[in-house]
Amino acid sequence: MKILALLLSITLAFGQDTEYQSLAACTRDLVGEYGERDSIKVFQEGKIEERIPSYIDELYYTNKTEGEETKQAYSELQNELTMNKEAKAAWDIVARGKGENMEGVMDAAHRLDVLLGGDERELVSARFWGWVRKYWKKIVKAIIIIVRAIFKSWFK
Repeated sequence: MKILALLLSITLAFGQDTEYQSLAACTRDLVGEYGERDSIKVFQEGKIEERIPSYIDELYYTNKTEGEETKQAYSELQNELTMNKEAKAAWDIVARGKGENMEGVMDAAHRLDVLLGGDERELVSARFWGWVRKYWKKIVKAIIIIVRAIFKSWFK
């Protein structure tokens, strides 16, 4: 766990240039970089959702404002997942390890982009839309940084 925290710290410090607009695009990039076999292992066994609070704590330590915004974004995401069954099903695949293969994970990532970060307003509750426009990329960033840290700690 200490190694993962160190890798998260390094990634937070040096990984600021990457854009995190699309979870599907970032997931596709990970598969290209690490391969399908290792990627599905990380998404199935990496306990991504369980690691998000630690990531937020580390982020808060390095950048208080970014940490607070990401914590708020994650809280709002959890609220939306209780109301949006389609988004919850996709989240289960991406962040809770329920994907059978990387094609399914990438499809779920794309559905999350559309449901939570896309321009298809009718698919997202009105209350949630303002948050989506501003904060979806923070959730994408959290997931991708965590996945990259897992890759670095598991496949050195």
